[in-house]
Amino acid sequence: MALSRTQVFGLLLIGAGVLLLLDALGIFPGEELLSRWWPLVVIALGIRLAVRRPEKLTTGLAVIALGCLLLASTIIPGFDLWTAAVPVLLIVIGIGILLRPIRPQKEGNTPSAFTRRSLSSDDELVNLAVVFGSFEQIVTSSHFRGGTVQAYFGSATLDLRPSTMATTEASLEVDVVFGSIQLLLPPSWNVLIEGTPLFGSIEHRATQSSSPTACILRVQANVVFGSIEIR
Repeated sequence: MALSRTQVFGLLLIGAGVLLLLDALGIFPGEELLSRWWPLVVIALGIRLAVRRPEKLTTGLAVIALGCLLLASTIIPGFDLWTAAVPVLLIVIGIGILLRPIRPQKEGNTPSAFTRRSLSSDDELVNLAVVFGSFEQIVTSSHFRGGTVQAYFGSATLDLRPSTMATTEASLEVDVVFGSIQLLLPPSWNVLIEGTPLFGSIEHRATQSSSPTACILRVQANVVFGSIEIR
């Protein structure tokens, strides 16, 4: 049975704890090993994301690049992580965008770069990508099914409060790398979040409905040096 990202993260924490315990008992030099090579865990998570979810290639490459930068900072004396981080991540995100499959775009679903835009859409599926910009979209669909929202060095707000779901469940994939995404939801929806932020945060501030017929929005989140806020 395949493990979720949260379960994998839990197993990695257990492994790190075991190594530190062995180090405390004088059996294994776990502390020195972890202090130098722990970024390999970040690289492994990025490879897993890129291989298992090809549609998440950009995020996977960004995580791999971040892991490589962190590894370089632990094993190369004098390496300046932050000086190298921005250009490396820009290159990686650019490669990921170029390799993304080209999808037909509708009004309201066009990517935003270096701009601030605010649009309204009644599409059943959203497909938003923000790069060095700001994007706000209000979705008024009466048959909302989900979609994707991505923010790279930018911010996005997706307002779903005027929407209703086509069925009792919808799935939304959210990717953030050095950015932020805000999701505004109807009070009648419940939210299930899957994902572990890497140097970031996922804040769930939405009020959960107690109704047994409440619709469920499944949010699959990938956060690297960023934040997702759900209200």
